[in-house]
Amino acid sequence: MIIASLKTPSGEVVAEIPLPASASELSLARYVSFLSEVSKIDLPGKNAVTVMAKAVSEFSGVDLETIFSAKLGEDWNEETQVIEGVKTLYGWCVNTIGQYSGDLRAEKDHSFEYNGERFCIPVIRVQQIGGAILPDIEAGEAIEAFETVRAFSDHVSKGVSVRECVAMLQTLTDDTDKIPFIKRLRALVPETESVSLESADYDYLQGLLSAHGDEDGNYTYSRYLTMMAILCRKEGEKLPSNESERRAFIANRSAFFQDIDAKTAMDVDFFLLTLFNVLGKTHHVIGSLTHQALGAVVATTKQNVNLTRAHSSTKKRSTKGLVGAL
Repeated sequence: MIIASLKTPSGEVVAEIPLPASASELSLARYVSFLSEVSKIDLPGKNAVTVMAKAVSEFSGVDLETIFSAKLGEDWNEETQVIEGVKTLYGWCVNTIGQYSGDLRAEKDHSFEYNGERFCIPVIRVQQIGGAILPDIEAGEAIEAFETVRAFSDHVSKGVSVRECVAMLQTLTDDTDKIPFIKRLRALVPETESVSLESADYDYLQGLLSAHGDEDGNYTYSRYLTMMAILCRKEGEKLPSNESERRAFIANRSAFFQDIDAKTAMDVDFFLLTLFNVLGKTHHVIGSLTHQALGAVVATTKQNVNLTRAHSSTKKRSTKGLVGAL
């Protein structure tokens, strides 16, 4: 942890904030809420400074009223020694999550410890949800594989949000791959029935996101916990074959994971993404945590350029006015 002292324009300290110095010190809940705010910075009608302030509030846990009383500050960069303003702190937060680096282990099972318990995701389990159930496994393993795939489909794949549909339509290039996300988006937002979503432009999709997106990230967060509950098991543990018992198992394990840190969740995400890449598959949930971290860095860089240009343009207009008055 590091301590940042937010100050007013007059230099008065309004808050001393303990900040996570890495993703391992940041909870997944705060990470997802932060990303949810960051993703709004390019939405039509959004005030960039307001978005930054809300994002900083989600990342730090400091109330929004306090954040609004702090000075704006300069853009953050690697030479920045002191964090005193909202803009500086926002840049620091984005840089912190942007420093995440996954461990490539496409042929090795993934394991981690949480609350004194050890969990594992075998490579074969990920291959199964990617559609590759191997014929030489035991019948009992095949049954377990079927239950895993069914649970993943019921609780994760079929619950695509507007935000995820938009992300996939902006990412995919093959119209055939877009079909399930178009169908889901039409079901969620009936007004899209009259629009050719295959060729919808960036502004239209961003407008849908602004009007119908996962506003606070709660849906994204809870569904990611559900995915972890389905795929991450203790040694010898299996999903119950009875539907009501399976639902209870997933709900209880999701609740158990609710305080997990962002790095552990991102490690799981990166592991799944690496295997899906090997399989030539894409999925709207798998890769969402790591992709959004990179997206936040790109969006912030773009926003800093826009704000700098706006500031420069204002200075030029003011100078011209002064010269004309002389």
